[in-house]
Amino acid sequence: MKVSMGQGRARGVILAFAIAMSMVGQAWADSTRYIVTFKSSDRYRAASVNWQKSAKLAELGLGSAQSQGGMRLLNTDAKIVRALDKVEMMIVEADRASVVEQLKRHPAVADVEAEIFLAPPKPVNDTFATELNGRSAGDCLLETPWGIHAVKAEAAWEMTKGRGSRVLVLDTGIDKNHPDLVSRYEKGRNFTSANVMGPSSILNADVTDTIGHGTHVAGTIAADGSCLVGVAPEAKVLAGKVCEDRGCSTAAIIAGIDWGVSEKVDVISMSLGGPLATPSQQRAVERAEQANVVVVAASGNDGTRRLSYPAAYPT
Repeated sequence: MKVSMGQGRARGVILAFAIAMSMVGQAWADSTRYIVTFKSSDRYRAASVNWQKSAKLAELGLGSAQSQGGMRLLNTDAKIVRALDKVEMMIVEADRASVVEQLKRHPAVADVEAEIFLAPPKPVNDTFATELNGRSAGDCLLETPWGIHAVKAEAAWEMTKGRGSRVLVLDTGIDKNHPDLVSRYEKGRNFTSANVMGPSSILNADVTDTIGHGTHVAGTIAADGSCLVGVAPEAKVLAGKVCEDRGCSTAAIIAGIDWGVSEKVDVISMSLGGPLATPSQQRAVERAEQANVVVVAASGNDGTRRLSYPAAYPT
């Protein structure tokens, strides 16, 4: 059967949407947070100017958007949660569909997306961490992980072990006191829905990893060799907590990418993903690339041919 380009694209969109909805369950319907993108940089700056003034006042201890009862976007009842300067988007809260429709119709707005939650990372077997309790790092004499040999990291170490590089891990957080990571950890931010996403100076810095996945990924990247060694054992790690028990928030991921660009990191690592491509995620990844940040994401662990985003974006 011949299918026109338009029909094929429409069917593809419908199929992708159906698959995504089956995976994220009720998260879309229950969400009150939205990601707003603008038609131009000028439109974004005009919409965010009052928020930026509020952020400056907060940094001086003279007030905040929260103390003002929540700043509204474009004369609607949508409350600004956070303005993201590097990707030029805003995260807002809206409790009525009519408010969302009003935003969508505004001449400055390109798109309004509901926050969705990608499948949460699986917990990591914590046998090793349990066995380590009560022991010093010097007691830990383990073989080099098989992955180091698999990716031929030792050959790369002849040139560099990552000294001077900074990697942002967007995941479930990090155990910043882990023997292999305490020397590598630089700083962290928590972008999950449980935290106020206010001006950067007051962002919640509790990045405690209750699942283990983010710590596992950080160790794969930069464990310093005290017990295990990562592929870049002299790189520094920043942690952005974007995943919680119900999953990884697209709003949190975009806020994390924005922070990575503002921090001028070398790499953003996201061992997460889902079947739904969204304009805001793609734009955030593209902005990171334009800022010379390498973005790496998971292609999936389910053994299927289904594409995973953000890994499948051209960048």
